[in-house]
Amino acid sequence: MWIPYTKDLDDNILFQQFVQTTPQLFKLKFSSQNEAQKAMQAINKTPISEIKPGDTVFLNIRFLSADDTEEWYEQLGLPDCFTVQYVVTLIYGELNKKKTHIMATIPIINESFPRFSHCDVRMWGMQLHLTSNMCLIDANYLNAHPDLALKLATH
Repeated sequence: MWIPYTKDLDDNILFQQFVQTTPQLFKLKFSSQNEAQKAMQAINKTPISEIKPGDTVFLNIRFLSADDTEEWYEQLGLPDCFTVQYVVTLIYGELNKKKTHIMATIPIINESFPRFSHCDVRMWGMQLHLTSNMCLIDANYLNAHPDLALKLATH
């Protein structure tokens, strides 16, 4: 069951625990978007130390949603898309001189992010292991679902 975001939901202890344990929901830890932006700006000024060049992680494909909504993700037509995390392999490249941004590449869709920020790393790019609730989108998966390859490439 889906319900809209409300103050009652935000006050719920189970919701707060979920937000605290879900890195992608970092912005919801704050009472306003302005506070969240300030916290993210502060993090983005600090050196990235959680990962290093050459590391491989599993990136939730929700990251690829250009407008930060669920609409694009839902339109992919993935089975169990609200209970399974669909992930792709992300490989880290070189850090910039201040170590505040890192090159990140998703080989399966041939996409690179030359300025993956420290917040991007913390929110999306630290999943080192596949878990039981994840589905890896790799060459085999795309061969079995060829329409998905085009949708991912044109996100």
